[in-house]
Amino acid sequence: MSRAVGIVSTCAVLVLAALVYTCRDLETPASVFGTYEEARRTGAIGPGKWLPSWLPVNATEIHESHSIDTNQVWLEFKSAGSLTSFGQECLPIDHRSAQAALPNLTSGFPRSMRSNEEQLRNSTELEVVRCEDVDVKREWIVIRRSGSDLFYAWTSHQP
Repeated sequence: MSRAVGIVSTCAVLVLAALVYTCRDLETPASVFGTYEEARRTGAIGPGKWLPSWLPVNATEIHESHSIDTNQVWLEFKSAGSLTSFGQECLPIDHRSAQAALPNLTSGFPRSMRSNEEQLRNSTELEVVRCEDVDVKREWIVIRRSGSDLFYAWTSHQP
């Protein structure tokens, strides 16, 4: 009988651990879209949505993650355009401000951003803009290394 209780207890602990692990991911949901058009078609862009209104229409490989608790949003995407093509909502900021704006990368950020953190922090060839998402009054920082088609963006908007 005690062996059966031990097995049941072990199973209960494993199930509980799996639930805790799964719930952790519910606090930071993520979405992936192949193209801007796919994101628009599924209703992911617009007032009250997680993807910003300034996202370039030629954006591809869009990876979005956000925290339900803090309303922070992390974004990674590719685009053939430059930061200056993002529209009037986006204004350049200087290199020093760019370095200060790099967040301490959390588990919410796409994995590739976390793996590139040191390169970005040490780069002297960063292009950075600050963008206002007028639909939801969020301020974004958008960054890329010069000449790259890979962009990273984040906001620390609090409700």
